[in-house]
Amino acid sequence: MAKIAQPMSANDRLKESFEGKFALSLILATCVHLLVFVFFPEMTTGVLAERGDELVVIMPLDDIPIPVAPKPLVRPAVPVEAVDVDPAATLTVLDFPTAVLLPPPAPGPTRVAERNRDGFAPYTVAPELLEPEAFLRHLVRAYPQDLRDARVGGHVELLIHIDEEGSVVSASIGVSSGYRRLDEAALGLVDRMRFQPALNRDKRVAVLVSIPLEFRVRD
Repeated sequence: MAKIAQPMSANDRLKESFEGKFALSLILATCVHLLVFVFFPEMTTGVLAERGDELVVIMPLDDIPIPVAPKPLVRPAVPVEAVDVDPAATLTVLDFPTAVLLPPPAPGPTRVAERNRDGFAPYTVAPELLEPEAFLRHLVRAYPQDLRDARVGGHVELLIHIDEEGSVVSASIGVSSGYRRLDEAALGLVDRMRFQPALNRDKRVAVLVSIPLEFRVRD
């Protein structure tokens, strides 16, 4: 009785074709490796590290000098309690000579005003200082005491701008005394001045006048 042939399964067909495919794969791999070694250029290795000419000396730890230990701190001194001491034993008696009068101070720089009369009308009646006795008392008070004691005086001329009402508009030094403090004292008296206005015929006018002031000690 004849046997009926059974069809091969997919697993059997894979096993049957595996041996042929495996042998063919080995042959192809061998050929590829031979071609790589024959046709590729020769490959060499390079040196990455650079050679140095200077030698580095590593000092052993035993040769490192050990610093000298610091000196111990000194104990602070004990404060001494205060005791009563005779002032005569600690103070030196100084013998000062008799006071000597110093010479008068040297003249200081003072700006001298320019005599510019432009813009002021002529006058027929000069302005008159009101209350001259009161102004004289202010002049005495303004005299610097140290210059008065040293008998230092001087002559000052003030250039004063007086308006139509007799009020002082501005003032400057026309002639300096040679001492800055005397000139400043003279300028400080301007606020104490009151004038009867100047007249050109019967009309009040603004004028620029020179007022002399004298600082001196009477004998």
